[in-house]
Amino acid sequence: MKVELLVQRLDMHYRLLQEIRQPSRSFVKQFIQILYQLHSNLAVSVTDYLGNVRAIASTAFSLAVVSTPGNVPISFDNTGPYNQYWGDLVGIQVGSNNTAPTANDTAMNTRIAHGKAAGQLWYGGSEIEDPVVAAPNVSVLLRRYFTNLSGGAVTVREVGIHAAGHIAPGAYIFLICRDAIADVVVNNNEILRVQYTPQTTV
Repeated sequence: MKVELLVQRLDMHYRLLQEIRQPSRSFVKQFIQILYQLHSNLAVSVTDYLGNVRAIASTAFSLAVVSTPGNVPISFDNTGPYNQYWGDLVGIQVGSNNTAPTANDTAMNTRIAHGKAAGQLWYGGSEIEDPVVAAPNVSVLLRRYFTNLSGGAVTVREVGIHAAGHIAPGAYIFLICRDAIADVVVNNNEILRVQYTPQTTV
């Protein structure tokens, strides 16, 4: 399997201003740990994005990367203290520190917060498209839009993916991928589009 990362800076009319296209080589250990648990149903200790170790041993565990926009909550169930998160915490993420990724990363190095204040970006929903079969390839597209409404420039130097895991009676968030990129300076009222495309070839 290979994964292509596409980062595009757009003006307010969605005209392309800058583009970075590179392979994503930075899926981290939490991704493999969660896949292992999903298929083995054996207990695994996985570190969430806040640095807390979570014991995963529930058949209810999932690996969700689709989310609502940043100001809309996501509910995973109706009980427990971790049943709800704001949409910006799940799905594709952006940050401002391009320290080289490692397999042991558990969080974005310096995550850019959702919002309209200085240094922030407005997180749209994190989307997934239907799988595409175009022999010999099979692919699926993950995408998120970020809008700069801060009044000043915001520099993006890292991108990644947060996955939400449902562990009854609640849910936790885990970093599953992180990539460093060349600087993308998103000016006020500009839009950033980030896409991950996992692909297999038969």
